[in-house]
Amino acid sequence: MKKLINWKLFWILLGASILSVIAVLPYVLTFQADLLKEAPLPLHLLLLIQILQSVILFAIFIFVGLFLAKRVGLNAPILESWLEGKEV
Repeated sequence: MKKLINWKLFWILLGASILSVIAVLPYVLTFQADLLKEAPLPLHLLLLIQILQSVILFAIFIFVGLFLAKRVGLNAPILESWLEGKEV
């Protein structure tokens, strides 16, 4: 059975995306401090929603990207070789 996408690569890219979203949060909070004071929802709930939204969007984009990558020849040879245990 042919694999639809490389799931190991998917989870690594999604994990990196989640870390990037979390890393940007202090920057976002600094620039939107005035707006967040007037927000109808508590800050912790807004942050949770923002992270969940980003995770869902990144998961969709990563899946579609990996699905289409092999068809158009835009693979990630270094990451794929590393995941397969081959010499990079």
